[in-house]
Amino acid sequence: MRGREILVLLLILFLGIAFSLYEKGQLDLALHLDSWSIFPFPEYEFSEEIRLNPPFPETLALSNYRGKISLIGTDEEKVVIHLTKIIKAKTREEAQQIALQLHPLATINGSQLLVTSNRDEFSAPRVQTNFQLLIPRFLKVNLKNSYGLVRIEDVAAAIVNNPHGAVEATNIAGEVEINNSYKQVVVQNIGQKLTIKSRHSSVKVKQIGQSVLINHRYGPLYLDDIQGAITIEAHHSQVKGVNFHNFCQIETSYQPISLVNIQGAMIDTKNSNIQIIQNQGNLEILNSYGGLKIIDSQGNIQIRGKNLEVTIQDAQGDTLDLETSYRDVDLRRIAFQQQTNLELAHNSIYLAPQEIKGLLRINANYTRIFFVWPEELRVPLRIINQGGQIIWKLDLPPQLSITNGTSYLEAFLQEKNKEKIEIKTSYEKVIVSPSPKK
Repeated sequence: MRGREILVLLLILFLGIAFSLYEKGQLDLALHLDSWSIFPFPEYEFSEEIRLNPPFPETLALSNYRGKISLIGTDEEKVVIHLTKIIKAKTREEAQQIALQLHPLATINGSQLLVTSNRDEFSAPRVQTNFQLLIPRFLKVNLKNSYGLVRIEDVAAAIVNNPHGAVEATNIAGEVEINNSYKQVVVQNIGQKLTIKSRHSSVKVKQIGQSVLINHRYGPLYLDDIQGAITIEAHHSQVKGVNFHNFCQIETSYQPISLVNIQGAMIDTKNSNIQIIQNQGNLEILNSYGGLKIIDSQGNIQIRGKNLEVTIQDAQGDTLDLETSYRDVDLRRIAFQQQTNLELAHNSIYLAPQEIKGLLRINANYTRIFFVWPEELRVPLRIINQGGQIIWKLDLPPQLSITNGTSYLEAFLQEKNKEKIEIKTSYEKVIVSPSPKK
């Protein structure tokens, strides 16, 4: 026989002996790989309940190695601890022997009521413990769990540490702090500060009474109705936010950002597409190799971009300071009272301002400029275009000259108001065209 055939024969013989011993109950083939086994045992379920009467310390701390936690606050001044024991065994009798030795434990240690079980005395993948608790709603909770859902409702405050497990928290009067991974986080109606640290998960946050701090990676974020300041560090994470009542700071990368009805923002990202609609506050944005769209904004805008496409529509404030290159810029119906400063290179800009107040300055290189002149606007204008062409389409003639390949245009210099327009570019066209008649 060939060597390969001998190996196959030995493997078949080994599996046959192993299965025979397993059937006789003489071999446990469960592997400690998150409850997975070659020949999985059936599951059997048992339960046990204990009740505790006051007085209670201010915090209930629950530690559960593997399983689920459901904790609900009530108006009753008692603690009910219901433990569901899920045990994998060859027979129900064998599982029951384990269940009779597995119990919930509750002790008071200083300012904490400690709740746990003695499941660490048993084989890790064969035993799962699920806790269901009813507690007075004035208690704070500190929960440690893994590999299962943690659900909290109607308590004074909460700290949750749940790696490889989902977290749901609702109607918490005080502060909430959550640390998890690989499963979703859903939080709603929190009275005070919310802190979340997560990765490889989705995070949904709604109705938060104070500030929000999120540290996250690799998963989408959704936030709605946040009263306090918002700080988000979430690389490789999509961010969606609506109805922010305070300033937000966002640091992310490689995923889109969408914000609607906000009160100003500072965004630091790269390779992201950003959309901001309905803003009431200052915007400061740093981005590269992506796109930016701002619609309906009230406040100052500062943009530092590289290879960034920019669109701004219906925006007002004191200052607009924009720097980008290699991607096009589209500005329509904008009105900034003090200064509009545009630093551009190797791109084109379509500029259709609602009005001109203060200084409008365009400093560009290799940039094509299409300027839609507001009707009846009379503001001193100077254009310098090195190696390029200036096309004037207004009725009133300007002063136009060409020296050593550089075109110069001046118009409305007799106007003595504070507003003025200065445009400088090179090797591309500058087109000044009247606004379409209404």
